[in-house]
Amino acid sequence: MSRPKGGVTRRDLGLTLAAAMPLAAQQTAPPADLIADAREQWKKNAEQLRKVKVPIATEPSFIFRP
Repeated sequence: MSRPKGGVTRRDLGLTLAAAMPLAAQQTAPPADLIADAREQWKKNAEQLRKVKVPIATEPSFIFRP
C-alpha cells in the first residue's frame, strides 16, 4: 500500500480519532460560582413571577388532552 503525499492515511486518521474519543467524553463540572449565579438568577425570576397577579378566570394558553 502506498502512502499518500500528505502522509496521513484513513487508517492513521481512524486511530487518531479513536484515541481522542475518551478525552472528548470527559466532562468537567461547571464552576461553583456559575452554578450559584444561576440559582440566584432563578430565585430572582421566581420572585418576579410571584408578584404578577393573574385573575382566576384567565384560561391557559393550551389545553392538555391525553
